[in-house]
Amino acid sequence: MNPCLFAGLRFLIGIANAGMTPMIQVLLSKASNRLSTVFSMTLSAQSLGSLAGSILGAYLSRFMPLNNLFYIAASGALMISYVLFQKRRIG
Repeated sequence: MNPCLFAGLRFLIGIANAGMTPMIQVLLSKASNRLSTVFSMTLSAQSLGSLAGSILGAYLSRFMPLNNLFYIAASGALMISYVLFQKRRIG
């Protein structure tokens, strides 16, 4: 992979996160009465997810090529999307 392409894609992910994180916090705060609790839980979960994802990715990269790690992450995202879609459709 080209390092410039990698840097560009990381930049795009940063832009997406910068737009998505405030929207998630707004949606969660509308669903909850305690605003400070929602913000702290959201930011804590995001930080822990970044930490756990980095550690897990580094560990798994020793045993499999990087392409497989992207497939694993994509399949997890697709499964979560499917479950949320089904949950929304049913209820």
